[in-house]
Amino acid sequence: IITGAGLGLVFRGNASTGGTAIISQIVNKYFKVSLGIAILFVDGLVILSAMYAFNADIVLFSLICLFTIGRVVDMIQVGLVRSKNVMIISPKYVAIQERLLRELDKGVTLVPIEGGYRSAKGMLLMTVIREKDFPRLKEAILEIDEEAFLISMSASEVYGKGFSLKKVADSYGVEATNANNLQ
Repeated sequence: IITGAGLGLVFRGNASTGGTAIISQIVNKYFKVSLGIAILFVDGLVILSAMYAFNADIVLFSLICLFTIGRVVDMIQVGLVRSKNVMIISPKYVAIQERLLRELDKGVTLVPIEGGYRSAKGMLLMTVIREKDFPRLKEAILEIDEEAFLISMSASEVYGKGFSLKKVADSYGVEATNANNLQ
């Protein structure tokens, strides 16, 4: 865990520890995978090649440690609270908006849209939620419209009213001017 935290901080500062970390950073840059996955892949190949010299117990333990290191690196890079940006397209957008606002207590942004295929006008609903809340949100939307079009993307940083920067500032009793400007 400490190794993963150290590597995460080094990578967050756009630095490197040398060795396979450089290869992992190259894999991250060109193949668009997280640094944790890149470390798991590159160092995993090294560990698997050690099966010829060491017994399976040592190799398995090393892979478990490597997996933990990779996850911690990703947590340091992305943060502990994972968020999702969810976009919803449905002709029943008013009912979905009401449900998100009232029952799930989620903010919603409405964006007028026009379909590229049929030029149909519509409304896109966008909300940012915690990853753990996604199944409940999806269920609520599909109860209203089984044919709703949902797009879910990972959001690595979210700032503004109701999100991390404001909450952190409030917990320290400080005014977060950046967050207040987004309200």
